[in-house]
Amino acid sequence: MHLREKAFKLNSIMANQIQPASFKRTQILYYGLFIGQALMGLVMFYAMGTDLKKEVVPPFNFVIPGAVLFGLMASYFIGQMRNNGIPTNGTIQEKLTHYQSTSILKFALMEGGNLISLVLTFMMANTNYLMWFGLGLAAFFLLRPNKDSFMEQYQVKMGEEFE
Repeated sequence: MHLREKAFKLNSIMANQIQPASFKRTQILYYGLFIGQALMGLVMFYAMGTDLKKEVVPPFNFVIPGAVLFGLMASYFIGQMRNNGIPTNGTIQEKLTHYQSTSILKFALMEGGNLISLVLTFMMANTNYLMWFGLGLAAFFLLRPNKDSFMEQYQVKMGEEFE
C-alpha cells in the first residue's frame, strides 16, 4: 500500500510538470498561421479581380511550384532531422519544448513556401497558380498538432499525460 501511494504521488507530480495550456499554445499558433494564410489567399484572390492575365509566364511555371515543393520538402527533412534528437528519456517539459520548436520550424518552412507562391501569383495576376497555394495549404493543414501523435512519437507514458 505504501509503495502504491508513492507511485501515485510520483505520477501526479509528473503529470503536473506540464501546464494544461502548454500544448494548446502550439495548437493556437498553428491555427493562427493556417487561418492567416487562408485569409490572405482569399483577399489576394478577390484583389486580382476579373481582369486576369491568362498567359503563363515560363519562369513562374517552375518558381511557384518550386517554392511550394521546397517548403514541403524542407519541412519534412528538417522534421526528420529533429526527430532523430527526440529526448525520449527527458522530462515531459523537455519533450514538449522539443515538439514545439520542431513544429514551429516545420510551420515556418511550409508557410514561407505558401506565401511566396501566393505573392508571385498575385504579381502575375494569374489564378492558375493558385492551385499550388491550395496544395501547400492542404499540406499545411495535415501538419496540425495532435496530442495522440505527440504522445506516441515522444513516448510519453500514461503518468505523464496532460490535458
